[in-house]
Amino acid sequence: MKKVRKQDNVSRPDVRISDHAWQRMSRRGVVMDQIMFALQWGKRYHVGKALEYVVGRKVLQRAKKYGASVPKAEGLHVVVSKEDGKLTVVTVYKNRDMKRVKRHSEKRFYAC
Repeated sequence: MKKVRKQDNVSRPDVRISDHAWQRMSRRGVVMDQIMFALQWGKRYHVGKALEYVVGRKVLQRAKKYGASVPKAEGLHVVVSKEDGKLTVVTVYKNRDMKRVKRHSEKRFYAC
């Protein structure tokens, strides 16, 4: 069982943040607005049993086009798992090299 911290500042009640994700967020300077933006606008990839939401340059351009408030989130990756009908953020990291992520994720997705 993963440890999940109670969140008072999460704007979606169906999203929980694990202790590990809180640690990574604080070390990497990621704030909740960026996490929520990634979950709403990010490109979704299946990675094993988890989902990975990725915010790249094109995602930011699309969000701006529709008038969304865009935080500084380019290169943000949010890995989530679904438990009890709720999303749990497992970890968060930044990587601006989208070619490598897409190729790796697509191989895993199609291999299933």
